[in-house]
Amino acid sequence: MIIRMKFLRSKSIKVRILMKLIPAIVMVAVILISVWRLGVEPSLRRQVGLRQKEIAQRAADQINSFIDDRLQELSLAAEIGRLWETRLENQEQALYRLMKRDPQLWEIAVTDTTGQEVLRLSRMRVYTKEDLVSHAQGEEFRRAIRGERYIGPVFHGTMAEHCITLSVPIRFTAAA
Repeated sequence: MIIRMKFLRSKSIKVRILMKLIPAIVMVAVILISVWRLGVEPSLRRQVGLRQKEIAQRAADQINSFIDDRLQELSLAAEIGRLWETRLENQEQALYRLMKRDPQLWEIAVTDTTGQEVLRLSRMRVYTKEDLVSHAQGEEFRRAIRGERYIGPVFHGTMAEHCITLSVPIRFTAAA
């Protein structure tokens, strides 16, 4: 303690400059840290957030466009392919052509007015008459029967691909 006291009481110019310089350096460091934490860092975070929001919006627009294209194709296939006809052979040929034209379609089903599947085609498996199920209680069927389109939630398919269920009503003529 005695040595330290002598050092603090020393009148050497080096010691006096050092004693005045240390608080000044500490103050400059505190100011720089405050400016960084209160000004620069929040600004950088805000810019990163805006960039991420912009990227997410672009991705959402692309997904929306993709889904709209698929819905349009399904609606056109239902009208042009004459899926309202009762002959399964005609319906099946129209759906095969659609699946051949659009590789994003993995599975397509046609139901009758009661919600019972009458035809189901898939890229991954073969369906028989015993595999056909009823969709009468499903939201996709209820919307289609009311003349509305249905876009379901995203789920993972058997190949870990993102999949979505789309449903369109079958009309005799083109509709908006």
